[in-house]
Amino acid sequence: MQLFGRFLSPYTRLVSMVLNHHGIEHEHHQLAVANDADREEILRHNSLGRVPILRINEQDALVESDLIILHLEQNLADEARLFPRDGRETISFLTHHGRARGIMDRAVAAFYESSRRPEDKRWPEHAEKLDLTWQATLGKFEQSCPAPGQYFLGGKLSLIDLDMAVIMEFLAIARAKKLASMDLPKLHAWMENMAQHQLVKNTRPN
Repeated sequence: MQLFGRFLSPYTRLVSMVLNHHGIEHEHHQLAVANDADREEILRHNSLGRVPILRINEQDALVESDLIILHLEQNLADEARLFPRDGRETISFLTHHGRARGIMDRAVAAFYESSRRPEDKRWPEHAEKLDLTWQATLGKFEQSCPAPGQYFLGGKLSLIDLDMAVIMEFLAIARAKKLASMDLPKLHAWMENMAQHQLVKNTRPN
């Protein structure tokens, strides 16, 4: 099993965390879409030119992080899953996870709009609109943030906790000024603790 994509991609990082959490053996190839040589390799496995990619065997390669995670957890007992699919937690999980994915999508899009396009092709007003949407949604997470050392769904680690750890560290790299402008004492205190979790430490972007 092979994972393609670098840790700066929050989606790749999430898949890596799930693989490591469940102790699933795999090779990880840190490839960047922005690197021309890496992109050729990425296109060999996903014609969309996107990561993460999880190559299962010679014929099959999965794309899209949520679908990869569902595949990885499909044969696990409910209590072992980071992506719960049954029980009372499901609606709360899907609500939080959907919003967290929205923050990722908007923040990544704002990063590309303001930093990755050629300078004469950038659209600052659009990047600002994208930033405003993830900032508003992150503010909702501040309101529901658990105490340091606790989890968003209560008693156990779930994908939401990994979502938020990845989001906070991605924002600190890619949208640092925007993140610093926000008043998020609960999230920052929670993240200070979560940053010591081995899944977070072992997948931190260089």
